[in-house]
Amino acid sequence: HTPTPKWKIILVGLVGVYFTWMGLRVSRAPFAIFKDFGSGFGFGWWYFRAGWLFWDSYEPEIAHDLFVNVLSSSHERRTRLGLTNNYRDIPALNCSVMGMDFFNPIGLAAGFDKNAKAIDGLIDIGFGFVEIGTVCPEPQEGNPHPRLHRLPHGEGIVHRYGFNSEGAESIATRLSQRELD
Repeated sequence: HTPTPKWKIILVGLVGVYFTWMGLRVSRAPFAIFKDFGSGFGFGWWYFRAGWLFWDSYEPEIAHDLFVNVLSSSHERRTRLGLTNNYRDIPALNCSVMGMDFFNPIGLAAGFDKNAKAIDGLIDIGFGFVEIGTVCPEPQEGNPHPRLHRLPHGEGIVHRYGFNSEGAESIATRLSQRELD
């Protein structure tokens, strides 16, 4: 098959990011968008669905990589794209579990950000915590492509990435360079 041109990846991806996250911004809180799904008439829902129409035009792994790259961009760029909101200011969502304090109880499990590139971006869009990985001792490719498949009728995905990783040393370096608040 013919690879997707880079300009199309960037253009369609930015439009998808805009509409998807405008859905969250219009809803005013990271979880309010789900309230809109029930009625089908909330503005956040329409923006969210429009964004996913753009994401669906990509091969799944390209869409995933593009989204991780957008979320790993600078704070200023994420702000310009509308991907930063201060959900930390909603005291009702704050929680404490086993002595650890979180801004909200919704976290992202390992597998999405395997190389710790988008931690700050994921926190900025509303996750209370982010788990990275799988982190392997040495860099490795994982399974051959294609390894991510959409299930359109079930609105899900099947992934067979394997243990693709940039390696523990690279990820440790990236984590040590993060500025913590």
